[in-house]
Amino acid sequence: SKQLRDDFRVTLKTDGADWTSHPILVKRGWNTVLIDIQRLTRVRGFRAEAVRQIRLTFATSAEEVLFYLDDILLIDNRRLIEPSPPALALRRAGLDYHLALPGRTRLAALAQDDDGLWRWGDEQAIVSLLSSPASAGGGGKTKENLRLLGSRKVGRVELLEHNVVRVRLANTWFFPGRPGEWASLGVPQIRWEYTFYGDGREVTHMTVNNSGGKTISSLEVMLPRESAWANSRQIAVGMKLPMPSGPIGRWSWLGWGESPKRGGVLGDYLRPGKIIIKIGQAEKYAAGDLDNDRFDESQGCFFIASRAGQCRFIVLPPEKGLARPVFRIAGPWREPVSANSEGLMLKDVAMLADGSVLVAFPGKLQGPTAFEVSSVPRVDH
Repeated sequence: SKQLRDDFRVTLKTDGADWTSHPILVKRGWNTVLIDIQRLTRVRGFRAEAVRQIRLTFATSAEEVLFYLDDILLIDNRRLIEPSPPALALRRAGLDYHLALPGRTRLAALAQDDDGLWRWGDEQAIVSLLSSPASAGGGGKTKENLRLLGSRKVGRVELLEHNVVRVRLANTWFFPGRPGEWASLGVPQIRWEYTFYGDGREVTHMTVNNSGGKTISSLEVMLPRESAWANSRQIAVGMKLPMPSGPIGRWSWLGWGESPKRGGVLGDYLRPGKIIIKIGQAEKYAAGDLDNDRFDESQGCFFIASRAGQCRFIVLPPEKGLARPVFRIAGPWREPVSANSEGLMLKDVAMLADGSVLVAFPGKLQGPTAFEVSSVPRVDH
């Protein structure tokens, strides 16, 4: 496509019934558009094996739209996403994702709803946008209310990262003020970034971008269980969050399984301890680090920057210790990378697309602990 549009639709026609997709976001350049045949079983009288015509339209355009069609394929899009942490399983099922996490009795499904947005079902954080303090609910259960962002909705899910340490997904809800061609992606939106670790920790980073939208004074957010809220340093099921004076607000929280022992994990997120850098770039901090303590609340891990292919640091854990810390170390690194702590070789090491490296410690830190990460010299024969 030569344009960024949000009104691309696919219609499948049979003798018995027709089916038309939600509006699909099409970016400039080549796009892969997927239609989930599983969902056609919910359409009365529709037989997927009897499709006679596929119609492609830009539904709101009054003029012809030039686009190029490469091919149409019928594929099996069910697959296990690998690599991933050993105790975690992420599967793609059509357009949706199914996730099995340790400490959870049920699979979590990130599935597209009838309004075109992807949600986690009963596990979804419920957001209510408030125009003024007086518009808050009457003390009952929070219900989703997104009206202040607009009535048009377009959703998109992206797999950001998967490796032996963690899995990351992004889920964006767009609310364009007008249909059809957009001037840019700078439209009102809510973006969710989810980071899942192999021990069951789940970090959610929510960004509300209200550019050009109606005034939002605050948000009510309700979760399925108690979680640790980074911005307020509290453990709670729900929070009322004031919207910043600018158009963009960002919040992060951590949840962990269904065990009553999760309090220790939540406490680690709020009080992760300190880091002393011996070799590295002390002036670099992560964008999601709320208080410049080198712990990135938006991803639930420490952030350090290397220098000349080396990084040495000491972790000072909180009084009760620190379980299974993870470190994201900016590079750029070249493979292979070696990581060790007090003589223990660390096996859970992953290279990321941005040139940084992830390192996970498998146990609990009970006192000051030294770490070293370095590029292994290549040997040419």
